[in-house]
Amino acid sequence: MPRPTFASVRRTSRSIFLVARRGRRFASAVGLAVVALVGFGCSPPPPASHGSPAAAVPKPSPSQQRDRARALARGEGREADPEAAARMFRDLCREGDGESCFAYGEAMERGLGADADEAAALDKFLKACEAGYLLGCTKAGLATLAGRGTEPNPSRAGDVLRQACVAGEVYACARWAVMQQRGELGRVDLHAAAQTWRQACDLSAAFCDEFGDILRVGDVVPREPALAAARYDEACERGEAYGCRALGGMLASGDASGFPDLERARAAFSKACALGDRPACAHKQRLEAPSGAETPDVRGGTGSAARAG
Repeated sequence: MPRPTFASVRRTSRSIFLVARRGRRFASAVGLAVVALVGFGCSPPPPASHGSPAAAVPKPSPSQQRDRARALARGEGREADPEAAARMFRDLCREGDGESCFAYGEAMERGLGADADEAAALDKFLKACEAGYLLGCTKAGLATLAGRGTEPNPSRAGDVLRQACVAGEVYACARWAVMQQRGELGRVDLHAAAQTWRQACDLSAAFCDEFGDILRVGDVVPREPALAAARYDEACERGEAYGCRALGGMLASGDASGFPDLERARAAFSKACALGDRPACAHKQRLEAPSGAETPDVRGGTGSAARAG
């Protein structure tokens, strides 16, 4: 390529200058025309449209994305895709969504859509707990207690469950109370267990049956049969079969109010029986027999302690 001379550079520069000056004159002419149009009450023509960009689609919220992931896992409206669901939970967990960390941990714990890995699952439960999703704390505590993904450590598990219970996680309260009852932390503490069961009952009536037992027996706290019956009734209303059976026993024996109430006892036993409690079915049959005044023995139930243990 020949090297440009001074004269050629000068000619090129002058051409650029002339084009620019003509452009300024054209712009000035257009401006005057617009002013004239406005002065005569006319509106200038709209600028040429080259197509407006499409409105930005808002990103779905974490809750919406979790719902989509659950639908994928269950196969709602399409074939189930647990792998895709697990990936969605994984990505949401990386963004700090505690509930998704919990769901991803469960996927790894069960090997559903992700490689089975108890240690990695425990890590996700702990991340869920740290993000404020309290069920993650409970799962982490239970895994640590049982030695799933780590060495068994009752002391550490107890700390996690106790903190979750204080924060209002009812399942953590139930398991913490069982640990206190069984002495899994080195000593049995029935008084502390009674208070923990009270807290669980206050959080959810479904866990009132165990506290009802404590109040009915009276070997840890002062015996309060009327309050025990009320706690059983709360559990029964929530569909807990043992609560219904225990309430029926107290009503049939007169322990609840000082005199037998066989009609209400039959109703309580009937509900427990309908919920699948076979001993309650037997008690109901005895009450309906001619010698129905026999006091039923309602011990040996499967109340909250059995569920939490």
